[in-house]
Amino acid sequence: MTSDEIIKLVQDNGLTLHGDIEHFAKLVRNDYSNKHASLWLTRMKGAVEAEREACAKLLEGGSFLHDQSPAKLLADEAAKAIRARGKT
Repeated sequence: MTSDEIIKLVQDNGLTLHGDIEHFAKLVRNDYSNKHASLWLTRMKGAVEAEREACAKLLEGGSFLHDQSPAKLLADEAAKAIRARGKT
């Protein structure tokens, strides 16, 4: 939403502002941008967490590996390390 759109919205709805309408428009625009940035960051964090968990499950679920084989033990440790990255 641009400053012009915000100003038009205020004017079209007959609102009265005591002070600088440009300053008000800037505040609204910044708040609007911050909310979208926050939403984007939240979605990205969720996607990263889901991908990390999928990778860890793939390693842990290595049914193709014998339970006590060095590769299975290494895969389990790698899964733990992947999950630990999300806790830092």
